[in-house]
Amino acid sequence: MAECSSCGCWSRLIRTLVRRPDVRPLIDPSDPAEKAARLLRRAGALVGNLALLALRLGWGFELAQSGWGHLHHVENTTKFFTELGVPFPRANVYISGGTELVGGALWMAGLGTRLISMPVFFNFCVAFLTASREKVLNFFHMPTAVIDDLAFPFWITSLVLLAFGPGWISIDGVIRYVLGRKAPAAKT
Repeated sequence: MAECSSCGCWSRLIRTLVRRPDVRPLIDPSDPAEKAARLLRRAGALVGNLALLALRLGWGFELAQSGWGHLHHVENTTKFFTELGVPFPRANVYISGGTELVGGALWMAGLGTRLISMPVFFNFCVAFLTASREKVLNFFHMPTAVIDDLAFPFWITSLVLLAFGPGWISIDGVIRYVLGRKAPAAKT
C-alpha cells in the first residue's frame, strides 16, 4: 500500500477507517494503523450501544411515566384534548396514553423497539400538530420553540431508535444474537 510522503501512517489509518464496501484492500493485520483502526471501531461500537441503552432507559421511563399519567388522569387529559380540538378526545387519551405506556416499557426492555417506535413517532407528530401547531408553523423563524417543546425529545428519540434500533444491549439484541448463531453440523 502506498504511503503519503508527509504523513504515511495517518494516511493508512484514514484509509482503513474509511473503507469503501466495494473495495477490500489487502491489509496486514499486524500493521499498527490497522490495529488502531480496529480498536477505534470496537470502541465506537461499544459507545454506540451504551448510548442507545441510555437513550432507551432514560426516555423510555419518561415516556411510560407520561402514558401512566394520561391513563390515571383521564378526565383532566380529556378536558385538555378537548381544548386543543382533538377529535374523539376521550378515545385519544386512551390511545395516546396506551401508546406511551407500552412504548416506554418496550423501549426500556429493548423489545420490538423499531416496531413500537413507529406509533410513538406518529403519536408525537399528532402532539406537535395539535398542542404545538403555532410552534411548528413558525419553525424557521423560531426553531428553539420546537426544540424546547415537551414532545420533541420523545419525537427525536423515536426517530433515532427507528433508524438505529435498540443496540446489542437489549432483548432484541439477544434475540438477534441467538437467531444469528448457526447450529453445529450433524455428524454422519
